[in-house]
Amino acid sequence: MNIESTTQKHWHETSYAKLVESIQYIAQNYHDVYALALYYYCDDDEPCFPKVELNFNTNEQFQAQISEASSQAEAKWNYAYWLQEPSWDIGGENDQLLAQWFEQTPFYYSQKQMEYAEQEDDALFNELLEKGEQFAQLFITQIIKMVQQLFSENILQDTFGKNLPVIIHELEYYEEPISWTKRANPSALINEFMDACESDFS
Repeated sequence: MNIESTTQKHWHETSYAKLVESIQYIAQNYHDVYALALYYYCDDDEPCFPKVELNFNTNEQFQAQISEASSQAEAKWNYAYWLQEPSWDIGGENDQLLAQWFEQTPFYYSQKQMEYAEQEDDALFNELLEKGEQFAQLFITQIIKMVQQLFSENILQDTFGKNLPVIIHELEYYEEPISWTKRANPSALINEFMDACESDFS
């Protein structure tokens, strides 16, 4: 089965257009933005419902949070100290195009199968969970490609007047999500973020 299906491409194109529109809204309504973030998680903790939320931070918010954080690096790069504005999301349980893409992958299972497995069959549950996690990895790969596309098409440069780092992260900053950010961004843009992570925001 071709994982790079027409449905997947349609989902990517539609989601990317939504991402660009959301970024343009941020630029039009907020000033002095220094970084964007895509916070990754799965709706209902189901790996077949992967999702990212777009957010951002400003230098004003960073400066205001320095006294609350353990360090300037933590105030600047730890999402917990960022503006918690209403966010824009891609993917998740209510994304019909994502559901259609999932159905066309080798990793598809129905919610009825998962409900049965959770109650009656541990081996099947583990098998379906692994399938869901493999699909979630496909999702993250597409998110990384979208961020790379922002740079290759000069969207951030044209929108903000300069390129900004785009941090792809979970609640915790550990090796795997840090690697997503490294793959998605030009290295020079994320040097400060990488240094902050390596020092554990100290």
